Amino acid sequence: MVRISLPVFLSFFLTSASFANWDLVPSIGNQTVYSVYSTGDTLMAGTETETWFSIDAGLTWTMGGLVHVDAAGINTFCFLNGWMYAGTLKKGVFRSSDLGKTWTPVNSGLTGWALGINKIRHAENGLLIATEGAGIFRWNGTDPVSWTSWNEDLSRSVIQEIFVFGNEVFATSGLQNYLFRRNLTNGTWNSSKMDTSRGETFDIFSITQKDDFLFAGTSGGIYRSSDNGETWKRVGTQFLSGDVRFMMTSGKDIVGVYVFSTDFFVVYSRDNGETWSVWDHWFFEVIDFTVQKGSFWTAHVGGLSNGGSIPVSVADLDSQPEKIHLHQNYPNPFNPETTIPVELEKSGFLTLSVFDLNGKKIATLADGVFPEGKQEFHWKANGFPSGVYFCRMESGGKTQTLKLVLIR
Repeated sequence: MVRISLPVFLSFFLTSASFANWDLVPSIGNQTVYSVYSTGDTLMAGTETETWFSIDAGLTWTMGGLVHVDAAGINTFCFLNGWMYAGTLKKGVFRSSDLGKTWTPVNSGLTGWALGINKIRHAENGLLIATEGAGIFRWNGTDPVSWTSWNEDLSRSVIQEIFVFGNEVFATSGLQNYLFRRNLTNGTWNSSKMDTSRGETFDIFSITQKDDFLFAGTSGGIYRSSDNGETWKRVGTQFLSGDVRFMMTSGKDIVGVYVFSTDFFVVYSRDNGETWSVWDHWFFEVIDFTVQKGSFWTAHVGGLSNGGSIPVSVADLDSQPEKIHLHQNYPNPFNPETTIPVELEKSGFLTLSVFDLNGKKIATLADGVFPEGKQEFHWKANGFPSGVYFCRMESGGKTQTLKLVLIR
């Protein structure tokens, strides 16, 4: 494979990329952050022994409790049925019902190398965990928590990543093109080598799904599959060097993170991988990366940082949506919670507020930059009387209003 040096790679992209300013979360400080996880407006971050959480999309952060003094790094998080689960490098799995203020170990069935947790994923009604030396374990979601080995025909004991798409589970060990696949409800593990038809060997780090495609981040660039992982084709061939450690979706974007030691590039595609653009470059030793409502977060040696959102055009940071769509909430009438779908044709600033019949603002559901595509916002009307309310969306100088009916 043709490779170019890092300086040449940098000079190629620095002429066309527009870079964000990555803001360090001051309350967490300069300690190493091993993981960052997002769901709704909630963000979780894991340090060596403790957790931090935000319930307002990262505006403010609160330190949680000690997970374990010998955790040696909190690598991964997952929500399930009101519980937050955390996987540690040396002490297994812990869970919390109060956003990390207190933690309880849930390690029945895990011993030895199985206590090194690389990833936790939600699967059906339960959880899957990828371990540092004992393969994959599964829990069906019924208390008490008890893990069972899920390793039939799995030829690797070290599993770096697991990904669940519907009933299909994909796992990677990070070694020499091998990808493992299994159905949640039947069958055993099938291993396949990502044949690139180029005779290359490389590590597979990350997989994501967008529309009818799978995308894999590898030490040889980005690969795409249109047949659920049976065959793969390299895409984004202008990026000739660098490990793609993270792949994810953000609205209509496919996002990849190229890592060069203490440098990283964020690249994105809006045509399912046919063409790619550089959004940002910065200098962190990246450990984990996530997107929360279009805003990017990186966990790194030295803290947790936020870099904002990918704009419509990297050459025009002030671009605003041309069309906005405020869809009818559901259910409607409702009691006491309803979902309000919003669709942006292009990324930009969005404010979503709820008013009573007197025109008084009683709730703000969104206020910030959001990616193109469909977003869903939730209003819990606890404490408000039955009646008619109005939801108003403002974006790109345009306004739309929706009637909400609360019935007690």
